[in-house]
Amino acid sequence: MTHVFIKAGLVLTYTITSIIYCYFQNENQEDNIEDIDDKLHNFTETINIYFREHVLERNIMLIIGSALLDIMIITQGIRMVI
Repeated sequence: MTHVFIKAGLVLTYTITSIIYCYFQNENQEDNIEDIDDKLHNFTETINIYFREHVLERNIMLIIGSALLDIMIITQGIRMVI
């Protein structure tokens, strides 16, 4: 039973540490973001155009992706409890 509390404590500690880290990172950033280039968006531009034009396929991908995320989250929740 104590291993559940240890895991929960580690998750809580990691979450709080991440929030604090992100807060201080955002404070230190400059407001000038003109030089940022979204390379991933540029690389996947053809896929984005395809899904912009094909709404049914886009909706199918959203449903499948959402279902997979739900399954992963439920599985991790069960594993954490057990």
